[in-house]
Amino acid sequence: MKYWPYRPSWALVLLLPMSALAATQSGQSVQRPWVAIGVNKLVSRFIDENHLKEFNLQFVMFNDNKETIHLNRASWRLIINGKDHPNFQWVLANDPKGRGDESLPPGEYLNFSYALGDWFKKAGTYKVVWKGDNFKSAPIYFRVLH
Repeated sequence: MKYWPYRPSWALVLLLPMSALAATQSGQSVQRPWVAIGVNKLVSRFIDENHLKEFNLQFVMFNDNKETIHLNRASWRLIINGKDHPNFQWVLANDPKGRGDESLPPGEYLNFSYALGDWFKKAGTYKVVWKGDNFKSAPIYFRVLH
């Protein structure tokens, strides 16, 4: 069996180098951030409830535009295996760091992670997408074993 020679402690999968501008139906341009999601374990073995606390999803959003982007966090969704996870907005709203920023200036980025292992207790392959009003990440895939 061949192994990847590098074993990073955080396997962040940087995906979706989206175009900064996209045309809308009205012909106006919409400011779009560059977004990516990643997991700290691409393959994880479910051992017990404590093991799930070590499983994190990381979210990165970078504004590579020339204008400030309105974030509209209320539109953010986490799609897991094609289904909108109903508790993602609750997680964002109860963030202990109290992120109140509603805009992202040019050249700035958000980088945050959550321990969401409780959402992935069932063995299987997961496809996860992070999306909002003006962005959608490429999917990431990871596997949970029992």
